[in-house]
Parts: sequence; structure tokens; C-alpha cells
Amino acid sequence: DDVGDDVEPGEVNGPEGGALRAADCRAGDGIRIVELGGTKMACGPADVMADMARSVQDGQHVTLPDAGHICNIANPRAFDAALMNFFASL
Repeated sequence: DDVGDDVEPGEVNGPEGGALRAADCRAGDGIRIVELGGTKMACGPADVMADMARSVQDGQHVTLPDAGHICNIANPRAFDAALMNFFASL
């Protein structure tokens, strides 16, 4: 899909449309993230997204099968399972 193709690799759109770079979340900030991406995601290949997640202390990355940028709609079961696993790890 082409949704989000304007987002640079390593950026995550924030609620106000700004971008949050993983490098802005430094170790010791108490921020925990899980980055979810689909195998069909054009705007952020899985290896780039995994690198971004690893750049944050305790960051996690999950690649969801048969999903693109809007992975919660394309594969809701895998999306929900990934979130539940993340929540359980907190």
C-alpha cells in the first residue's frame, strides 16, 4: 500500500502529524515501544524498522505477515496478538 509513503524510514508519525525519531527516545527515559510493521509495508522495510526499535532501550519490533502500513486492518488477529504480547511484557 502507499499510505504513509511520505514518512522517512526510521520515523513514526505522531498524533499531531509530526515525526518521532527513535533516536529521540534515549535510554533511561522510561519509554517502552513496540514497533509493528507488515511484510508488505513499502514505507519502512522490516530491517529498517527493527533497527529503529533496537535503538530504543528495550524496544521491540514485530513484523506481521500479510499486512502493509495499516497492519491492524490488514491482519487484525496478528496485530492484536502482537499488542497483547507487548502489554504482557510490561
